[in-house]
Amino acid sequence: MPVEKGKSVRSDIAKDSIEDIKFIAFIVLGSIVAILVNVFYSRQLGPESYGDFKVAEAFFYLCAIFASIGGAAAAPKFLSDQVKSKTSNASWEYVKFFTLLILFATIVITAIMAILYFLHVAIFNTSHYHSILIAVLIVPVYSIYSLLSGVLQAANKLNLAVLPFSLGYGFISGCIFAFIILFMEEVTDKHVIYAVLMTCIGLLMFNFFKLNNLNLIPKHKITLGKAKKDWLQVSIPLMIATGTQYLIQKIDIFMIEILGSEGAVGHFAAAQTISWIFFDLEYGFAYLLAVKIVAVQDGSREQIFKTLKKCLTLPLYCALPFFLIIVVYGHEALSYYGHDTELAYQTLLTLCFSYIVCILSTGTITWLQFNGKQNLTVMLLIIGTLLNGVLNWLLLPIFDIEGAAIATAIAMIFISVSMLIAAIMHLNKTKSVALTVPASGV
Repeated sequence: MPVEKGKSVRSDIAKDSIEDIKFIAFIVLGSIVAILVNVFYSRQLGPESYGDFKVAEAFFYLCAIFASIGGAAAAPKFLSDQVKSKTSNASWEYVKFFTLLILFATIVITAIMAILYFLHVAIFNTSHYHSILIAVLIVPVYSIYSLLSGVLQAANKLNLAVLPFSLGYGFISGCIFAFIILFMEEVTDKHVIYAVLMTCIGLLMFNFFKLNNLNLIPKHKITLGKAKKDWLQVSIPLMIATGTQYLIQKIDIFMIEILGSEGAVGHFAAAQTISWIFFDLEYGFAYLLAVKIVAVQDGSREQIFKTLKKCLTLPLYCALPFFLIIVVYGHEALSYYGHDTELAYQTLLTLCFSYIVCILSTGTITWLQFNGKQNLTVMLLIIGTLLNGVLNWLLLPIFDIEGAAIATAIAMIFISVSMLIAAIMHLNKTKSVALTVPASGV
């Protein structure tokens, strides 16, 4: 019997490993599609207009994180047990509550952007209708889509939660943009934003259909009591953590838009888009490693150390081959964007290095958040974001876009090392065999 049991365990581990590889492979495929689509955008728009689009894209991503108030990230914490029950499932109330918050936050964001636009503040230029204003329309759509993806993650439907956006966002929006080109003599960044808006609406409808089809958000009244307060106590710190984690990787392109030229934004965006394959890997590992960390939540310190080690080595093994490919073929990849490859190549390598460092911290950040250390992760992420902003302000005038990449790399190293030290210190202080209940999902 022990032999048979051992074989069964090894079989389950092998099966899980194969599923993990498939999942990451689809994430990588989606990232490659996104790179090819961005090459298409860049060659059609030119450096300046393409740079405007990438600023607008970063803007709606960031605003969506804050507009959702962390509801998408907190969903696995509160709904993992709920979705299994047909009588006490509060998923509908959860979705309805955070959807109302998203709509309110969108109204506030729209009002602020309109005021800044008419006051001619910084990146807003009234001589052309900047795509960042149109991107405000995407904020509620993408926020609600992410919220519904959080429910799917809570139901352990990881493929449905992640892969439609990973594979479909770039491909579908690229096809829509190609269709627009057929009827337009000249295209600009705002046409790409319209294509992205239609894509996000389609993905939102897909998520809603799947949730209804799987009966994961049944519409019945549930007595919530203090549930909403509990939701916000967890979701708000997660919102801040997720928002700063994204901002620290995107603050450089905003700083270049403010301090640099439009052409510089386009060159930097080309390098950043290619290196974004590492961000997509981080995105996939955040979902994947969360499941593995939860599995050893009540285990011994040795089991947790082993899992955290895997959280470091698995992303590294996946990221290094892509880094070597970019080192060898980086110039060729950048040339397809139609940009100055000499200017962008060193920036590309620096960004790739910084994003690999960021991937390595994914497991430790997730583990700290799962163990009641949200405030610590938020504090370290905010310090890292401020450090990145200050270094961008100092280095951009001297080294141009390479200075922005160096600033990001330094900030990433600070965050990754500090998170790893914090995780080890917390584990060393943990005397008990079992650890605390998970605080949230990522």
